[in-house]
Amino acid sequence: MDAAAYAANEMAQAAVERKFEIIGEAHNQLTKRDAALANRIPDLPQILGVRIHFD
Repeated sequence: MDAAAYAANEMAQAAVERKFEIIGEAHNQLTKRDAALANRIPDLPQILGVRIHFD
């Protein structure tokens, strides 16, 4: 799927947004249970920062 098809497909956008929500929640739970391990994930701020661009 190219960018134009993605932009026209609300179902695909919703699915991708949901996956990022799941990633963010998984990170929050990991941080609560094992912060040292959570801190070892490379580029995490950039990964989680992507979520705000879907609004």
